[in-house]
Amino acid sequence: MTLTSRLNTNAAVLTLALAGLVPTALAQNTPAPAAQAQPASASVSGNPARDNLFRLQRPISFEFNEARLEDVIAYIAKETGAAIEPIWSTGIGGEGLDKEATVTMTVKDVDALSSLEKVLDAVAQGTGSDSNTWQFSTLGVVQIGPRKSLNKFKRVEIYDVNDLLFEIPVFDDVPKIDLAQVLQGGSGGGSSSPFSGSGGNRNDQRGEEREEKRRKRISEIQNLITSTVEIEQWATQGGDGGTISTYEGHFIVNAPDYMHRALVGYTWWPSRSVSQRGKRYVSLNVDVGNSILQTIENFPVSATGGGGGGGGGTPGGGR
Repeated sequence: MTLTSRLNTNAAVLTLALAGLVPTALAQNTPAPAAQAQPASASVSGNPARDNLFRLQRPISFEFNEARLEDVIAYIAKETGAAIEPIWSTGIGGEGLDKEATVTMTVKDVDALSSLEKVLDAVAQGTGSDSNTWQFSTLGVVQIGPRKSLNKFKRVEIYDVNDLLFEIPVFDDVPKIDLAQVLQGGSGGGSSSPFSGSGGNRNDQRGEEREEKRRKRISEIQNLITSTVEIEQWATQGGDGGTISTYEGHFIVNAPDYMHRALVGYTWWPSRSVSQRGKRYVSLNVDVGNSILQTIENFPVSATGGGGGGGGGTPGGGR
């Protein structure tokens, strides 16, 4: 091959390469792009929040070294396919997450939700209202950010606690019978009642005592909630997260989703929690595969006849 032919061949190859038509043999030395993980597939249940939470149950692995928080969140969202809405800070001192916060963390085969919580804890600016958490928006999107920024998204829920207030009554004031008056009335035809000790005033007093105990009990339950669940977020504790009031055996709670989750969770999480006619119960989902009837075997049964000269009567009989 002449020098001119060789130059023409190299020029043709260069033209093909620039056009993206270079043959496979010539492109073997080019590093292949990294494979992109596909989002986790999930059946659409009709509840976006449930679907997103299902996607966040997928185990993931990653290793970040001084990575930007925005990139880390984007990676988790891409790996799982979950809809995640960070509440970013709008400026210096603003309420929200800092996009430029760095994350150094290694996670291996941990569910995405736990991994996300670890990342949020790692970049938290403080505790209480400044600490980070997650919740669902009204559209089922996973919102993440400091509690004080999530507190802006509130909703009202009414919780029936009458079952916690019920007290079994004790009837220790039954009326007494005057036998002497009964006997005397039998001979003389008296018309006065033989019962005593059943005055109406006493019953009214008992009713007031029961009502006072009921009010005390509901107040104790309310104090128990505000002193154990998201303590710093309740208005009674000086926070701006949620308020709680009572009416006729019900708690009326106006709070963000993460506080409602801390109170009662979600009826669909875990999935084995079932609701029927307004009552919640847990199904253990026991595997009864080993309880299938396999064979039927006959076993001899020995029995003695009845005694007393009755001859060979029915087994075990005779009497």
